[in-house]
Amino acid sequence: MAAQDETAPGTTASTTHRPFRVRLLVASLSGVILAQAFPPAGWYPIAWVGLVPLMWAMSDLPPLRARAVGFAAGLGFYGFAMHWVFHLFGAPSIALIAIEAAFFWVFAAVFAWMPRSWSPTVRAIVLAGAWAGIDYFRSECWWLRYGWFGLGYSQTAYLPLLQLASVFGGYGITFLIVFTNSALYETVTRRAEGAYVSLVTAVAVLLLCHLTGTQRLAWQPETTVGIALVQDESFDRDSYLAATASAALQKPDIIIWPELAIMDVVAKGDAASEQLARAAADARADLVVGCKTPADAPGKSAEEAFHNSALFFTREGAYLGEYTKHHTVQFVNDGIPGTETPTFPCHSGRVGIMICYDADYPDVARDLVRNGAGLLLVPTLDAMGWGRAQHLQHAAMTPMRAAETGRFIARAASSGISQIVDPCGRELLRTGTEPTIAVGMAGMTFHITPYVAWGYLFAPVCLYATLALCVCLAVLRIRRRRELGPSSGF
Repeated sequence: MAAQDETAPGTTASTTHRPFRVRLLVASLSGVILAQAFPPAGWYPIAWVGLVPLMWAMSDLPPLRARAVGFAAGLGFYGFAMHWVFHLFGAPSIALIAIEAAFFWVFAAVFAWMPRSWSPTVRAIVLAGAWAGIDYFRSECWWLRYGWFGLGYSQTAYLPLLQLASVFGGYGITFLIVFTNSALYETVTRRAEGAYVSLVTAVAVLLLCHLTGTQRLAWQPETTVGIALVQDESFDRDSYLAATASAALQKPDIIIWPELAIMDVVAKGDAASEQLARAAADARADLVVGCKTPADAPGKSAEEAFHNSALFFTREGAYLGEYTKHHTVQFVNDGIPGTETPTFPCHSGRVGIMICYDADYPDVARDLVRNGAGLLLVPTLDAMGWGRAQHLQHAAMTPMRAAETGRFIARAASSGISQIVDPCGRELLRTGTEPTIAVGMAGMTFHITPYVAWGYLFAPVCLYATLALCVCLAVLRIRRRRELGPSSGF
């Protein structure tokens, strides 16, 4: 009976010798190894093989035990990659890591439920679609959404492949990574008949993406907009004003302060707003200022009734409007979210603004581009105390937004990494974490990428297809359980 509990129906004799504790250990190590594909290590090739040990550990297990193995991998992955969250939330971070690890658990359920009779290529497509769909739900579709550590982000340093994001977004890259891992698993570990077809397909698609991406990288978009990034975590208005005056000596077109550079509430026409307008006029540059703005929020305390906003002042000293952060950070007093995505005219086109956490999700950037933004600006608060790993991981997400939308992105961080990234995801400027004034060139682009037009639908389709598949597989397994009895391992 012990052997029957350990394995699922259809198990071969060669798999029964794997002790469950060994599988848990291998899965946990698989998660830790996979985390090395992300900064600070940044060994992105690991992502293309990092799921193979996990699939080996889950193979031929009943769904209950396969899910436990998947959860162990999730704990290893997120526990290692997200270790810095303990600086933010302390002990409750354990619960956050466990919640994120639960999505590995869901993937493991899909893996275990799939019939072994399916061809390796079909299995690889299903698993890749399931991972992309699950990751889309985890990142964007529920209250605790958290966009970090999608597998696609591990490849932002692999510039030829990153160009695939302009068609299918980061989820398309995630799909290709999981498809390749599954093909390798079926070919090398299971030696399944016909598995070489899926592996050859994966290699061919990867090669095609590399070649077409290399061709796209030959494009050198014109840089005509001077950008000054004020990197400072003093939260002292006078310090930022002095930095603005210094930056003006290099004659930039736009000067960007970090998120919440001014911690006080600033309203149109008040003394602070007038002071900022004069600073923009004196600098002869458009000025973007991260600050709090008043919010109409009945029932909220004075400390909570504000928006986390970015004000836009023209070089003539006019207050043009504000953008309010859409994706406020959970568990933090980050203001009342906004819903509008305005764009603002500058000397060579229109610019859109995202604030910090907004840039961790594709929807705001996509909406800004649809509203005419030819350049994206990102005031960011990456606190020095959060550590090097967080800064590197956060900065690695900017190239994905640039490649998806085909836009230059200028990101001014408080103490993290400030950047200017071109529409192909290449960093044109990158700072360290110390206070500085960094000046570089960006540009305006106005084409609409396939991703912005229709490619963003890829991830929802993967999610809904996975949900439909899970319902069908669950019904089939329930019927099978009734036919075979409790020993079926459901």
